[in-house]
Amino acid sequence: MLSTFVDISVFGALIMAGLYFIAFYAVRRGKPSPLYFGIFILFNSFFILLKTTALSYYLVKGLSIELISDINYFTFCIAIVFLGLYFKRIYGKFIPRILINFLIIYFALLSIIPFTIKHEFQRLLENTIHLSLIILLIILIFYIFQAIKAKKKGSLLFLIATFILLAALVNDYLFINGLLKTTELYSLAVFIFILFQALYISLKNSVITSENKIMASELDYHNKNLEQIIEDKTRDIEIMKGEMIEQQEFLQDLKYQLDERKEDLQAQSEMLDVVNKALDIEKKKSDTLLLNILPEKIAEELKSTGEAKPMLFPEASVLFTDFVSFSKIAANMTPEELIKELHFYFVHFDEIIEKYKIDKIKTIGDAYLCASGIMNEPGNRVAACVMTGLEICRFMNEILEKRKCTEQYCFEIRIGIHTGPVVSGIVGKTKFAFDIWGDTVNTAKRIESACNPGELNISDSTYQKVKDYFICTSRGDIKVKHKGNIEMFFVNRLRPEYCTDSEGFIPNEEFHKIIGLK
Repeated sequence: MLSTFVDISVFGALIMAGLYFIAFYAVRRGKPSPLYFGIFILFNSFFILLKTTALSYYLVKGLSIELISDINYFTFCIAIVFLGLYFKRIYGKFIPRILINFLIIYFALLSIIPFTIKHEFQRLLENTIHLSLIILLIILIFYIFQAIKAKKKGSLLFLIATFILLAALVNDYLFINGLLKTTELYSLAVFIFILFQALYISLKNSVITSENKIMASELDYHNKNLEQIIEDKTRDIEIMKGEMIEQQEFLQDLKYQLDERKEDLQAQSEMLDVVNKALDIEKKKSDTLLLNILPEKIAEELKSTGEAKPMLFPEASVLFTDFVSFSKIAANMTPEELIKELHFYFVHFDEIIEKYKIDKIKTIGDAYLCASGIMNEPGNRVAACVMTGLEICRFMNEILEKRKCTEQYCFEIRIGIHTGPVVSGIVGKTKFAFDIWGDTVNTAKRIESACNPGELNISDSTYQKVKDYFICTSRGDIKVKHKGNIEMFFVNRLRPEYCTDSEGFIPNEEFHKIIGLK
């Protein structure tokens, strides 16, 4: 009676859980793992229902015991098929694809065998299915250990739940064959297994939801800034349009008076030239404003076609800067002082990257992001990016030295550079913003975070492109969050043959030719 009561309770709970995960997938329409997991739960619930003799007899009393048994093991095998699909989605990179596909096909074939064999072979089939699932779980536990070793989130929960399910299956196998005097525990073990997986899926989606909210907030902030710029520009265009209409009316009046006022024709022509020059000036202002928002090639493409297609650049160099202890220092400053300081530094950064033809991407709080090699410029753009970082580093250290003996605020800086593939493009249609994406951007941020204050830190991929032009100090392999060990180098100075000063910070003409500035 207790076993029957537990099975009925678990059946009801599993039905609700299965419908919840299927509904969750229908609403979110993301990865199909919640759908597979929900179907796995539903088939398990029907397996438990049909296995509970009293309840199954009441609900399907018109069917024979043999047919109920066949349907029972059909639902069990199909549940394992969807469990295999769920494993494939969650641990596909750790489990060989051929193995998981074989197991899915194997249990799919086992699901139709109960309808094709005689009843006296049911016990053999039942033992075969149990042993097959036990072997499957043992194999999967081996690969879950691989996932734990690779530090995949949620693997430990999965391992514990799978061990519980395996223990219950072994117990049931021994109990069914009269080797152990206990009771069947599969229903309770499935319930615990599903609880653990529900916890894993919930935690995973809560993290994704939190990250999406942060990204949406940042995007909204940038969109509002861009919307204000567009509103201001639209207002300027409306004013220009009104002025042009007034000038056109004035010129029309001149046409009617042409015969009587020929002597004034030259004056009116000069006035028209003034208007045209004003229009040219306004056009140049518009173009300049657009170039301040977008790279030149992107701006030209946008003006000519009305859109800019995303582009992949296999070897871009991404430069990240960040102020040390910014939040602590900023807490002692007024908002006006903080903005003034950031403006002072970022204006100088803008001048430096413009000198070396590096593309500014954006600023994020006290962080400054720029990149080279994304507009197909000539020359060694990796070396140009490193020279930019070296000059920014020198500028910040000089300011720090000057302000040490004063009461002025001063910041130390960390700079990181990484070279690799990135994708660039415009986000949005009307409230657009140029940006770059890819693992290279994330790695550059990690390189910057691993830098010492006042230093320029580069990855090995960047070092291999610039080692002939700069003197660097190897830092060895540095452990980086989510990236493992990355070999890094501090950039000290230019090599003597490429600089004009003894300290190695002023490049000569030969170096300018190498980076495409001559």
